[in-house]
Amino acid sequence: MSSIRFTTYRARRAALWLAGLVFAGFGLQAQASDLTDWQASDCVSCHGSAGNYVVAPSISSSYGKILAVSASWMSDDTSFRNKLKASVAPMGDSNGPAPNSGYGYTLSNAQITAYRNFLLSARNAVVSTPSFSNTSVGSNSTANITITNMRGAEITYGAPSITSGSSDYSITAESCPTRVVPVDGGTCTITVRFAPSTFGSRNGSLDFSFVNNGQDPTPPSRSITLTGTGLGPSFSIASSTLTFSTMEGTNTTQSTTISNNGNASMTLGTLSFSGAASGDYSLGAGNTCVAGGVIAAAGSCTLVVRFAPGSGTVGTRNASLSVTHNASGSPQAVTLNGTSTAAPAAHITLTQSTLTFGSVQLGSSLAASAVTITNTGDADLSWSGLTLGGSVPGDYSRSGTCALGTPVTANGGTCTIIMTFSPSALGSRTASLTLASNANNGSQLITLSGTGIPVPAPQVSLSPTTLSFGTQTVGGLYPAKTVTLTNSGTATLNISSLSVSGASFSLVTASPCGSSLAAGASCSIDIRFSPASVAASITGTLNLSSNAAGSPHSVPLDGSGSATAAPVLAWQTTSPFNFGTVAAGSISAEQQATLKNMGPGGATLNLVNIVGANSSSFTVDLSGCSVGAAFYEGQTCLVKVRFAPASLGTKQAAVQVVSTGTSPGAFDLQGTGSGGAAANISLSATSLSFGYLKVGEGSAPVELRMRNSGSDALHIDKITLSGQYAIQYKTCPLPPFDLSPGFECAVTLTFLPSSPGAGGGSLRIESNAADTPNAIVTLNGQAEGTTQTSTGTLGGGGGGCSIANGESPFDPTLWLIVLVAAGVLVYRSRQVRRATEDREQP
Repeated sequence: MSSIRFTTYRARRAALWLAGLVFAGFGLQAQASDLTDWQASDCVSCHGSAGNYVVAPSISSSYGKILAVSASWMSDDTSFRNKLKASVAPMGDSNGPAPNSGYGYTLSNAQITAYRNFLLSARNAVVSTPSFSNTSVGSNSTANITITNMRGAEITYGAPSITSGSSDYSITAESCPTRVVPVDGGTCTITVRFAPSTFGSRNGSLDFSFVNNGQDPTPPSRSITLTGTGLGPSFSIASSTLTFSTMEGTNTTQSTTISNNGNASMTLGTLSFSGAASGDYSLGAGNTCVAGGVIAAAGSCTLVVRFAPGSGTVGTRNASLSVTHNASGSPQAVTLNGTSTAAPAAHITLTQSTLTFGSVQLGSSLAASAVTITNTGDADLSWSGLTLGGSVPGDYSRSGTCALGTPVTANGGTCTIIMTFSPSALGSRTASLTLASNANNGSQLITLSGTGIPVPAPQVSLSPTTLSFGTQTVGGLYPAKTVTLTNSGTATLNISSLSVSGASFSLVTASPCGSSLAAGASCSIDIRFSPASVAASITGTLNLSSNAAGSPHSVPLDGSGSATAAPVLAWQTTSPFNFGTVAAGSISAEQQATLKNMGPGGATLNLVNIVGANSSSFTVDLSGCSVGAAFYEGQTCLVKVRFAPASLGTKQAAVQVVSTGTSPGAFDLQGTGSGGAAANISLSATSLSFGYLKVGEGSAPVELRMRNSGSDALHIDKITLSGQYAIQYKTCPLPPFDLSPGFECAVTLTFLPSSPGAGGGSLRIESNAADTPNAIVTLNGQAEGTTQTSTGTLGGGGGGCSIANGESPFDPTLWLIVLVAAGVLVYRSRQVRRATEDREQP
């Protein structure tokens, strides 16, 4: 900008008129109240409007801008007054018509200061300093920075920024979106938020600069100091680690000081213990640091912690105390290091904690080797209990030198315990012996296990349980059929007699099994049916008398005699088929057997299927014939068989043909499954015999074990029991359940007859077993009626009813009953003989 020119008297007056007009235009009349209206109008006539006081050009080219580029005369009041004196009227005019009458001579010092400050404000812009109220940590307050434009032209400022203290201060708003400050005292505000991050004096700085507006001087850049005070507490602890040492069963304390170094109250939240040994610690007597407690600024409290390790807790016992508060850094952890030393105590050791007795017969006892108890502690061991418990504690008894009231001396004293097993029932029998004492390692447990087994005895198993020969022609030649006798017991089976009844049935060999059969052994009993006459139903019985429970045992026999020769069905292919080894889960190549009707006449095929233990491992199909259709004399049929094992191992079965002709006999099949994974079930027995019992009594439990002999998980879905029997799940859980390969479990069965007679029944096990998904165990028992006695005393007898003297063996009533029974038997025998003769007559 150009300097002020001093050319005319009017120009001299204009400078001073400028100051008066400027103050009037920006509302500063109070500082220039002695200016007159004519002076203001005269100023305008020279310099033009207020916009020309600092911007060019003036309306008159004779006058320049009032503020020069370098205005050193604005630095102080004296320089400013001298500048006015040297200017043209009415500001100066030392040589005019009225010498020394200009404003440079006549203005007071206060007016000179006010005029100079205003002109500086117009040139530099006015920027206020914000004032922040004291603000709590965690909250915030705001203050404004105001930019005032005293010029007649707009000024622009650049983007403001927080250059220091950004953690406490931030810019939240600007009133002028374009940052252009209006003319003639217009303002823009910058709103700054104060959010102290901690307590105490918090300083910062906000910087911005002005944008050059052409010919006008650019206001200087600003760096505005931001000052506020944060209010808040400050947590301090004298020691964050407390160390304790005491003997088990006693206690000790340690303390430290918690201080508030802030300028506001501090509130304690929770004081909580945590860590492996937190139960050993608590706040001790004299503690003044409590949850919810308030600590004034510069105040403190005393934290007292109590360490009380219980008896038996020896060694390092560390924990941590967490103190929450409303100051920064919450929560504060206090490390608690404790050491508990041992008190003199007894300590018990055992040479063994498990006694296994194995299998012991009912009625017998077995003593185990002694268990030695040693007191390795440094105090005497006193017993408070030597107690038998568990499932069957009554099957065990204790002896030895360990006894209540007899202490075991410290530092190596010993005593012994001897246990004896006397099973009272069959199966697994478990119990335990609890040794309770004052030992620092607590009560000790000795587990006891054994198995009650029956006295060795034979057991009869006959298969099949019924034998049907079908229709045979009178005088025809037919193969014998077989019943297999197995001794499934644990002792030798002595056979006193083996015979068949029924005129048409006979044994092929008189004594096929000899006089005895070893435990686990089997023998084959071949029976021939030779009908002597035409009859729709001919029955007989295979009878076996032995030393086994339930003797005598029998197998019903049946067949029919035909006068017309039945068609003979015969295999034309040699049995058996051997499929060799086939991978489990795959199917073998097909093998074919030829079946031929040899005559006379035709027959109807009623059934062609696979039977036997592993029937599910084979498939059968027909070609040239079909079930339910006529099979004429001379006709042949291809029976096609495939082997499809689902699991590992040898598989055996047979093709069965049932028709209106003769039976061709079973066609045997065998193969071996390899590889693959499948479940299979193995049972400890397929039939169980419970012998003779009276009605209302219960048999001894008989154990049945089931084992997964396959290579995949065995899923037992359902176990169904029929007959007068009860089941107890011994080691098997309630179905459904799974058995892993190689694992087994057991159930026990009890015969509970409620009525006299044969007590037949069965146990059906449904599973995912590849070979036998429906395993069946047959159950046999015999019930006798209970004996009824009378309390009367007719005659001299002690029971029953009689008309004879109690001492006489000749009781008339008894002999009368015998004679009546004999008569009934004779009458029934004659009736049976007469009916047989009638059937045999043509």
